[in-house]
Amino acid sequence: MSLRHAAPKGGMPEFSDLILACRHHLVATCVIGLIVSLGLAIGAWHLIPPQYRAKGLLRVREQRNVVFAAQTTRADDLAFFRSQAKLVASPQVLAVAMNDQGLKPFTSELPETERIEWLAKCLDVETEAGSEVMSIVASHRSPRLAHALSCAVTQAYLAEITNRLAYDYQQRERELERAARAADVELDKLWDKLNSVAESVGTDRSESMTLRDEMQFQAYRDYARQLQAAQLRGNQLQSKLAEEEQEWAEQVASRPDVADAALHQHPEIIQAKNALARLSQKINQLRDIAVDPNSPQIVTLMEQQRLILDDIAQNESLIRSEIAEQSRSQTMIERQATLTDLKQQIQLNRSEKDFLRERLSEMDSVVSASVETTAIPLDMSRHAVERQSRLADSLWQSLQELKIEGQSQPRVTLIELAKLPEHATHSKQLKAAAGSALCGWILVVFAIGYREWRACRVRFADDVVSHSRFPVFGTSAFAKSQSNTLSWAKHIPQENGVNEAAVNVFLKRNPSTLAPTVMVTSCTPKELRHRVAQELATVLGGYRRRVLVIDCDTGPTRLSDMLGVADAEGMVQLSIEQAISDLEGDSGEEAFDAVAKRIISTDHPQIHLLPVGFFEQQQTWIDPRTLRRVLNMMQSRYDAIIVNGPSILGSPQGHLLGAEVDTNLLAVQVNKTRWSQIVLCEQAAYQAELSMGGAVLFDTQNPIQGQLRSVRQTLPKIPPKKLPSPKSATARKNSDEDLLCVEIEELRSELRKLQPTSISSPSHTNSQSTHDSRSLDTH
Repeated sequence: MSLRHAAPKGGMPEFSDLILACRHHLVATCVIGLIVSLGLAIGAWHLIPPQYRAKGLLRVREQRNVVFAAQTTRADDLAFFRSQAKLVASPQVLAVAMNDQGLKPFTSELPETERIEWLAKCLDVETEAGSEVMSIVASHRSPRLAHALSCAVTQAYLAEITNRLAYDYQQRERELERAARAADVELDKLWDKLNSVAESVGTDRSESMTLRDEMQFQAYRDYARQLQAAQLRGNQLQSKLAEEEQEWAEQVASRPDVADAALHQHPEIIQAKNALARLSQKINQLRDIAVDPNSPQIVTLMEQQRLILDDIAQNESLIRSEIAEQSRSQTMIERQATLTDLKQQIQLNRSEKDFLRERLSEMDSVVSASVETTAIPLDMSRHAVERQSRLADSLWQSLQELKIEGQSQPRVTLIELAKLPEHATHSKQLKAAAGSALCGWILVVFAIGYREWRACRVRFADDVVSHSRFPVFGTSAFAKSQSNTLSWAKHIPQENGVNEAAVNVFLKRNPSTLAPTVMVTSCTPKELRHRVAQELATVLGGYRRRVLVIDCDTGPTRLSDMLGVADAEGMVQLSIEQAISDLEGDSGEEAFDAVAKRIISTDHPQIHLLPVGFFEQQQTWIDPRTLRRVLNMMQSRYDAIIVNGPSILGSPQGHLLGAEVDTNLLAVQVNKTRWSQIVLCEQAAYQAELSMGGAVLFDTQNPIQGQLRSVRQTLPKIPPKKLPSPKSATARKNSDEDLLCVEIEELRSELRKLQPTSISSPSHTNSQSTHDSRSLDTH
C-alpha cells in the first residue's frame, strides 16, 4: 500500500486564481485594500505638487499661398503644420528661450545643468489642424515661472520661424529673378538664330521641301519602330533560350527519380514482386501452423525467397540502366529540336536587325545631306523660340506672384501670449493617485490571494476528497450548505458528516459483537475535534445506543472544559493509579470500580462521560495502557465508545492512543484545516500503522446538534450489555464466540500488566498484541 504525496502549492498562480482566492477574505480584502489604496493615493497626491499651466496661442496657416492658387499639395501643407510642434521643442528654440530676459529673475529656480532637457519636459505643444491653432503650454509648480517659460518659448519660436520664412522667401525671389533674366537672354539668342535660318532657306521652296522632308522622316520613324520591335523580340528569344537550358539542367538532376518510377512499372519487376508476395504469404501461414519455426518446408521457402530477391535486384540494375539510357536519348532528341528552333529564330532576328540598321544609316546620310536646303532647321528654330518664350513668361509670372504673396499675411502669427495662471491643475496628481490606488488594490489582492492560495485551507469538500485516500463524510451536506451561502435565508443542513460517520462506522456493525472504539482526532491542536466527538455521541444516543465518551485530549481545547467537568477526576488520575497498581497489583474488580466511579452522566440518558481529569505536578500524559484497560472493561457494557484524542501532528501521544482503538476519525474543520496537513496526517498514520476510518467534514458556522450538559452524578456499577438470546445453533455459536472474545480481551489486559512499565512504540505494541491473541486463540 502506498500513499499519494501532495505538497503545498508551488510556483506562481494566475491573477484570476488570486482574485478567486480573495473571496474567502472579502472583509479583510476590502478593508486592507481600502486602507492601502487610500494611503498610497494620499501619498502620491502629496508627493506630486500641483502644476500651473500657462498657455500661449499662435496661428499656423496650413496653405502657403493666400492670393493665388496653391502650388503645394495637401500632404505638404499638413506636414508643415505638424512639423511646427517639433520645431517648438527643438534644441535651437529651447536654447534661445533659456537665454530670454524674462527668465533672469528665476535663475535660482532653474537647474544648473541640462536646462534644455528640463525645459522640454516642462513643455507641451498641442496642435489643432482644423482651426490652424497651435498652443504652447508650460507647466510648473510656480505660476510666475510657468508664465515666463511659456512667453520665452513662444517668442523664441516666433523669431526662429520668422527668420526661416524670410530667408526662404528671399532665396526663392533671388533664384526666380536670376532664372527669368537668363531665360530672356536665351530667348534673344534664339530669335537671332531664327532670323539667320529664315534668310538662308528662303520662302519660295520651303513648302515643297518641307513635304518631302516629312515623308522621309515618316519612313525613318517606321524603320526605327521596326528596329525597336526586332530588338525586343531578340531579347525575348535569348531569355527563352536561357530558360530552356536551365530546365534541361534541372531535368538532368532529377532523372534518377524518373528512372525509378519507370522501373516500378516494368512488367518483369511487377511479376517478380507478385511472386515474392505470394511466397512471403505462404511462409507466414506455415509459421503460424508449424510447431518448429526451422522446419524443412519453411527453410526451403526462405531459400526460394532469397533467390527471388537476388533476381529482382539484378533485374532492377539492368532495367534501370536501360530505362535511364532510353529516357536520356529521348529527352536529348526533344531538347535538341527545341534548341535548334530557338537558335534559328535568333539568327533570323539578327539578320532583320542588321537590315533595319543599314536602312536607318542610309536615311541618316540622305537627311544630313539635305539639311542645308530644307525647311527643317527653320521649323526647329521656331519651336525653340516658342518654348523659351513660354519659359521666360512663366518665370516672370511666378516672380510677380511671389512678390505679391510676400506682402500678404505671414504664415505664422501670434494670437496671444500666455497669461499668468491663477488656478493650479491637479491632473497629474489625480492620475498618480488613481494609479497608486489601483496598484494598492492589486498589491493587496496579490498578497491576500497568494497567502490564501499557499495556505491550502479546506474551503470545499473537493479539497479533501482530491487529496485524501480515505473516505470523507459530509461532502453532500457541505455542498448543499455552500450552494445556499448567497441566499438571504439561513440554511441549516439536516445532516452532516457526523451522521454519515455514525452510520458507516457504528450502525453498520453487528450489534452482537463488542462495542466499536473510535478516537476522534485532528491534524493540529487548535481544531475543534471535541465538537465532532460530542455530535457523534449525540447522534448515536438518538439511535438508542449506549455511548461512553472518553476525553483523552490534554490540549488547550478540551471536551471536559466545554461540559464543565474540568475539575473532576478522570483519565489522568486513572493513569497514575494504573502505574501504582502495576507495582502493587490489584484485582480486576477494583480496577473496574476505579473507572466506574469516575464516569459522569450527562443530560442525555444514553451518553456517559469519562473526563480527562485535572493535572497535578505538570502531569500532561495519559498512559496508553490505561486507555486500553478502560476500553477492555467498558466494551461489553456500551454499544459504542468514543475517544476524544489529541491531534496527530501536534502531539506524539496521538499515535500511541490511536493504536489502542479500532478506528480513528480525522476531524476536518472547514476554513481552518489545511489539506496539506491532512496528507501529512495520513502519512504519519500509515507509518504508525494506525487504522484510519476516514475524515469528518464539519463547519463551525452550523449549530451543534444536541449540546450535551454534564450532570455531576457518579453512576453506580454499570451492568454488562445484554447480548441477543440465541434461538438457533448459529446464534448460539455467535454468542459463544462473543464471550470468547471478551475473555481474550481480559487475558490481553492481564498480559500487559506483566510487560515492563516503559512505553514501547505503537508498532511494537500492535505486534505484541497480535502475538498474544494468536497464542490465546491457539490455547
